[in-house]
Amino acid sequence: MQVSEKERAKHIGELFHEIASIVVEKCVDANTNRALTVAMVERAMKQLEAAEQFRVLPNKNAKQQVHPRPAAKRVAR
Repeated sequence: MQVSEKERAKHIGELFHEIASIVVEKCVDANTNRALTVAMVERAMKQLEAAEQFRVLPNKNAKQQVHPRPAAKRVAR
């Protein structure tokens, strides 16, 4: 199924906001111990995008992008 550029941009924007919302639910400012705002997180995400250290993956849902796959468990010998 082909998706128009506008639809793709809208989907990525929605994912971006959803990722920021999940981060806000799970994090606090380490210096002040106060809750972060969605705007603060989105601003930081945009800075990371500009530095090419973060990008929204349109084929993965927001929760998968916030919670990376756990590393393989080590077996004790």
